[in-house]
Amino acid sequence: MKKLIIALIVLFTVHTIKAQKTEETDFIPYQNTLPTIDNSGTVKTADGRTFKIEGFKDTATTIFFLVRHAEKDTTAGVDADLIGTGRGRAEALVKIFKKIKISGVYSTSTPRTRHTAEPLAKFKRRPVDIYDVKKQDELVKKLIARGGGRRYFIVGHSNTVPKLALQILGGNKTAENIPESEYSRLYIVSAKKMGRAKVEIINF
Repeated sequence: MKKLIIALIVLFTVHTIKAQKTEETDFIPYQNTLPTIDNSGTVKTADGRTFKIEGFKDTATTIFFLVRHAEKDTTAGVDADLIGTGRGRAEALVKIFKKIKISGVYSTSTPRTRHTAEPLAKFKRRPVDIYDVKKQDELVKKLIARGGGRRYFIVGHSNTVPKLALQILGGNKTAENIPESEYSRLYIVSAKKMGRAKVEIINF
């Protein structure tokens, strides 16, 4: 019995060390130039463009920052998680939003979206609130109803983020899906009410 317990302890220790090493190596730091957003709402894009976020300090305007989840394991099916480059991109989001206040962080329930949202949520000391992707119109309606002057970070999917930004918030009739191979779009939406919003799209 004693030998069995020792063997189990050794097996558990080896497994833990391997898991830690896997987690440490499954991270590829983001290398590209990042856009910046300062506390006045000025955006400087990676390609040199500069603009002010409309209504950034307006107490009647709600600001939404919307992204698709970062790079995922394309062989893993519907519950795919992030790969190393995706984890690096998720950490890079912290640098983009470092200087501004975020009122809430929201994600769908999949591992890839939650793990994209978690680094920023942790940095801002916010929970990752899970929302129903089929009811994202209800989510933003509720957030707008809380009153302006707030800023929210929302992570979704290639087919849900454009719809949320351009149709539900922006009032456009159509919105094309983000290509499956693209993970770099950041939608910046200034909304006073549903269906009438200013939408800027940058890359990171």
